[in-house]
Amino acid sequence: MCSLVTMGAKVELKGSFEPLLKGFTNKTERGILRGTLRRTAQQVILKAAKANLKDVGARRYVKNLTVKTSVTNQVAGARIGAKKGSPLGKIGHLIEGGTRPHLLRPKSAQVMVSKDGIFRGRSAMHPGTRSRPWLNPALNDNIRQAVTRFGQLIVEEIDKAIAKGKR
Repeated sequence: MCSLVTMGAKVELKGSFEPLLKGFTNKTERGILRGTLRRTAQQVILKAAKANLKDVGARRYVKNLTVKTSVTNQVAGARIGAKKGSPLGKIGHLIEGGTRPHLLRPKSAQVMVSKDGIFRGRSAMHPGTRSRPWLNPALNDNIRQAVTRFGQLIVEEIDKAIAKGKR
């Protein structure tokens, strides 16, 4: 199981699923919802988030994206984010929101040296970065498609559960 760092994109479906899932046990109902949410998030929103990451120049971080789902009595949710400890988990929010200019000071070194080997002194001013949203647009641009896909997939998951004889 991997830990998840979320960066602001959250899909939450609220409401009663009893009419669709009538007759199933709570465990089976949660399994159907969890599987449906995971597949929906992976096929629609995660796919768009990966494409957006590539577009903003962060292609190397695409493999760090993941989906985590949770289902309670009347709330089912899917979170899309980065695996904890991954490079994207550490800087994904900085790509999404950008950074302001800030001072860089090394913790252990006495001097800072740039990649080209030029002495820079004990500190340097970072100019900041512009915002390059990739996660929130993936969610906002694909909400209708995700809801439509959820509707298709929940029927498939219910059929699978019936075929397995789960109740």
